[in-house]
Amino acid sequence: MRDIGELTEQLREFVVARDWEQFHTPKNLAMALAGEAGELLAELQWLTPEEAADIMADPQAARQVRSEMMRRECRCSCSMSTKWYGRVK
Repeated sequence: MRDIGELTEQLREFVVARDWEQFHTPKNLAMALAGEAGELLAELQWLTPEEAADIMADPQAARQVRSEMMRRECRCSCSMSTKWYGRVK
């Protein structure tokens, strides 16, 4: 398993290689994250907790949401782990 820093760097390199940074404004990234989260929520909406847990046990289930979160962190220079740590500290 790779750490979040390594994955974030690989995602950054992927985006730079395709010249997508011009489109990755904070607004666009927030909208993309909301859209991906909405798609995941639509899959879970009417399931029992057990059925939802089965879906979330699949490593691919929330992959795109995690990818959008990492891209937002990389582009907006804000660390999710630092913000989360500050909240629970």
